[in-house]
Amino acid sequence: MRIEFITHDDPHYTLPLFEEFLNHYGKEFEITRICCCRAMGNRSRKQLSASLLVLYGPVGFLRLGASVAGARLLSLLPPKPGAARCYSMKQLCRAHGLVFEQIGSPNAAGHLRAVAERAPEVLISV
Repeated sequence: MRIEFITHDDPHYTLPLFEEFLNHYGKEFEITRICCCRAMGNRSRKQLSASLLVLYGPVGFLRLGASVAGARLLSLLPPKPGAARCYSMKQLCRAHGLVFEQIGSPNAAGHLRAVAERAPEVLISV
């Protein structure tokens, strides 16, 4: 079975899920690539920050921001092959020898066309 994932690069929730999956089941499937799009759609950073501030409160917002900033810095380091802990989806893909692609909207015509070319047997409806 060939799998192509479309997700977002989140060091707190999504990344640990993919670390677990790849470390335990990555060899059981043919993973063709992992595409990452921006979390929370087209919201501006100001809108996203305001929403997160309301959700987490000032202290939680600062802790979250520091954690994300730390993960972004650590993700610049080269990963060890098969590393159990990574700090970004791109770093995780490099560690497991997978194709990583940063995309805009997963519903954009160009992206859908590229997916259809890679897997012509897949039915894509918009």
